[in-house]
Amino acid sequence: MNIKNIKSLRIFGQRWGVIWVTPDKQESLLDNQIAKSCNYENNIYILNSLSDDKTFEVLLHEAIHVVDEDLRLGLAESAVNRLSIGIASVLLDNFNVNVKEK
Repeated sequence: MNIKNIKSLRIFGQRWGVIWVTPDKQESLLDNQIAKSCNYENNIYILNSLSDDKTFEVLLHEAIHVVDEDLRLGLAESAVNRLSIGIASVLLDNFNVNVKEK
């Protein structure tokens, strides 16, 4: 699976578009961040110049933000960071998830 070919995710039955942002649009679309989720658009925006492993982690990070918002968990950004790193590690190390470009 090429992680950057993902066009959408389903989270709690809702389709979330995955929008790949080029570095020249990073400032205008991402406010100079590497990713963001937009609840009123149901889109996740991710900088397309990240490594595949980092992209996977960042996509999980944004998905966790969506789950957090939907379930009203109130997770701190530091908790979302740690969860995305941990979940990415579990999936990559145990479930034969390959995010490298093929």
